[in-house]
Amino acid sequence: MSQSPTSDADIASGGANNYLSNWNALGAMIRDGASFSGRERNRCFLNIGGETFADVSAITGLDQIEDGRAIGLVDWDHDGDVDVWLANRNGPRVRMLQNDSPESVRKRSVVLTLTGFTCNRDAIGARVELVLNRNDSTTHKRVKTLRAGEGFLSQSSKAMHFGLGEYDTIQHARVYWPGEQQQPEQFDGITVGGRFQLTQGKGTATQIDLHRNVALEAVSDIEPKAASDPGSRTVLTRRMKMPDLAIRNLSDQELLPLPAGQPLLINLWASWCQPCMEELAEFKAQADSIKASGLQVVALSVDSLGKTDETSDSTSNVVASIEFPFENGQVDADTVRKLTTLMHTIFYPTSPLPLPCSFLVDAKGNVAVVYRGRVSVKQLLSDVALLDADPNTILAAAFPFSGRRLLRTQEATSLRIARAYFEGDYLALARKHALRHLEEVSAKGNIDRMAEYLADSLKNENREAIKSALLAEQTRQQLIGLQLLAAIDRSRGNDLDLIQTLLQLEQLVPEDDQLRAELIALALKTRQRDMATRVMADLKSRATTHPAAKIALGQTLMRQQRLQPAIQQFTEAVKLAPNNIEARFNLAAASQVAGMNSEAIAQYREILKLAPDHVESLNNLAWLYANDSDKQSADDAVSLARRLCELSGRHSPSHLDTLAVALAAAGNFEDAMATLNEAMDVASAHKDSATVEKLRSRLQQIRDQVGK
Repeated sequence: MSQSPTSDADIASGGANNYLSNWNALGAMIRDGASFSGRERNRCFLNIGGETFADVSAITGLDQIEDGRAIGLVDWDHDGDVDVWLANRNGPRVRMLQNDSPESVRKRSVVLTLTGFTCNRDAIGARVELVLNRNDSTTHKRVKTLRAGEGFLSQSSKAMHFGLGEYDTIQHARVYWPGEQQQPEQFDGITVGGRFQLTQGKGTATQIDLHRNVALEAVSDIEPKAASDPGSRTVLTRRMKMPDLAIRNLSDQELLPLPAGQPLLINLWASWCQPCMEELAEFKAQADSIKASGLQVVALSVDSLGKTDETSDSTSNVVASIEFPFENGQVDADTVRKLTTLMHTIFYPTSPLPLPCSFLVDAKGNVAVVYRGRVSVKQLLSDVALLDADPNTILAAAFPFSGRRLLRTQEATSLRIARAYFEGDYLALARKHALRHLEEVSAKGNIDRMAEYLADSLKNENREAIKSALLAEQTRQQLIGLQLLAAIDRSRGNDLDLIQTLLQLEQLVPEDDQLRAELIALALKTRQRDMATRVMADLKSRATTHPAAKIALGQTLMRQQRLQPAIQQFTEAVKLAPNNIEARFNLAAASQVAGMNSEAIAQYREILKLAPDHVESLNNLAWLYANDSDKQSADDAVSLARRLCELSGRHSPSHLDTLAVALAAAGNFEDAMATLNEAMDVASAHKDSATVEKLRSRLQQIRDQVGK
């Protein structure tokens, strides 16, 4: 069922957030390489007559322990029975099941191939009726329709295979060719055990002689062979800054400064990794060539991540035994996380860092090439020569074959890097790159000169229009950068930095009343009363005509514990915009806090008329009804709470808690206790111990109430 929001009410009730969250979840599954289903064994059902089928998946051998996807049916070995090709998401990716039915069974079949004349040549859509006879003169019809592309990503043979069972004579076949023709064409001359061609308009079947010349040999070894290629190589057409790394020597006693101002290879290895050992040995053997190219190499061991004295000694012994001629050290978990985040920024699918793994960094500190797996010295030296090449040469080297570009590659901008670090919870690095983005936007140069240049280049006299477009794009980029910076500052919990960011945003979006409300709260929190007074005055001036401003002003007053003035602002917002769910919800919540339950109930009911699935209103109204002494109110609370749990799929402990309270209010204590136990199971699955204790306390209250 589609979860796309289709109305304003859907959006107001959180439908848009759920929809976008699902897209994010889908993207995360793709990035993580997750299966969209998994463990879907193939099933086979046997028609046993009438309207019933039997599950014969296991006895046919189709019920393999694999994640099935596609199926193709074909008489592969031309012996008269149908063989099966299977494709799976996991290994084996392709499986062939050869049908070795006894010859006596294989002969009791017939295969028909159709050729259209006035319809499509393959006769896709044709319906064939095969009329059969038995010794006791019983007549029976077998019917099939010729299809193309039936099933998922698969195409079975277009030859139509009919099993005859106990029938030993074929009277004729009737073909309903696709198209406007209504009358079927009858074909005679079809015999049991044969293969026949039916051509539209001929009326007589032509026998096809086939030789069984298809050899099928069992493969004993299905293990993948070791690839001859040492690993993958990715040339970045838009280079990315290598993050600051804290590297220590093998004795873990001092930090090692990474070489700057010249090409650098950062190599990750482990003493237990055989390809790593082979790669380090090659680096040592061709050390003179590497040094002559001007490349510095830093080999970093990951052995310390699971550090013991034994592994530490093993790492030092390896380095000493091969007499490694380059700088070496070790990494900690934080360095690995930074490099993993960098890798996830470059590559969409997420996966742990492979071993060996190397990053070729140019003299400016930008990552130019990423090697996943071994890299040969020959390839390495070739890529070092590529570092200072022109963009077209670098672009050509980035692809394994020549061709013409149809789409521009996505640039790894400071903004994208900042977002990636923010998603990885590297807030300091995220803020650094967000600020760099804002600096880059501000440093675009003189807009007048740029507009004049573009107008001349495009032979366009309208310089003012071009200038306006450039300014609009510059403002848009500033807005995006500041919004990201504000999100980063909120996560960092740095109120002073956040205030400065919000003040800049206020200049770009003076109509954003929620921003002003947040700014007032922060100013009061940090004792900047002059700022709070100024922003409050701006908000009040807008609140005379703008519902959003009244809502923001009301929320600000709520934070200051000024309930009645807040309720007044929300009430005026509702008068200005009666269908504004946010205004009504804030009025309802404020009224509930103030103990004005009748007003709160009235507003929640109005919201549910506008948006029947508004979760917060369902929850709050159910609680209000459950705490009312009226029996009808308790029943209404149960009805609302059941709807609430239905919307959340009974996966929300708080919603189940609401239902339990409503059931108890209605006198249904057994169901209330069962619901609380269910809620505790859900909370335990989420490892939410605080909620479990809260639910356990409520369960005990109900038990005490009923004397159990």
